[in-house]
Amino acid sequence: MSVRNIVAIDLGASSGRVMLATWSASTQRLTLKEIHRFTNCLTPVDGHDTWDLAALEREILTGLTTIDNNGVRIASIGIDTWGVDYVL
Repeated sequence: MSVRNIVAIDLGASSGRVMLATWSASTQRLTLKEIHRFTNCLTPVDGHDTWDLAALEREILTGLTTIDNNGVRIASIGIDTWGVDYVL
């Protein structure tokens, strides 16, 4: 396969995004395109700020659906997030 499409999902403290990276082996070129950007809002639960996991899932699926609707074949998906947040 001379072209590979990789989805990168970045979940930050206040926002997230779904990115599409396309690698062309023939030209040795990597391109990045922002597909979907969204707000990541904290939800207070029992005195702790937590991420709204259902909302994050919906936003990620919105980005993945946009990619799919454009006929892009995905080779892999990676997710980057904070490792110190508290989630119930």
